[in-house]
Amino acid sequence: MHGAAGQTECALRARGLVAGSRGVIEFGTGKCPDGLLELARSRSTLRLKTTICAIARHAYDGTILLVPGVPEAPNDDAAYDAVIAFRDRARQRLA
Repeated sequence: MHGAAGQTECALRARGLVAGSRGVIEFGTGKCPDGLLELARSRSTLRLKTTICAIARHAYDGTILLVPGVPEAPNDDAAYDAVIAFRDRARQRLA
């Protein structure tokens, strides 16, 4: 997807928000692939990644980012609620 002056927009995505998911956050451009939920979008990749790194949970490996509340969610409904809360928080910070 392209923004003003042909800049590529960066999107924030969460993979596999179904049973057994870990709430892994991915960054990408263009159309959101099937199976991913787009959480936020910005024309600035640096701004998006910096914002998300500040509010996401960091996995033990130090590179994987997780949606807070998803890994320990007792069921899909609780995981979904955590994703929506994270999405709203990310969008608010990026507004």
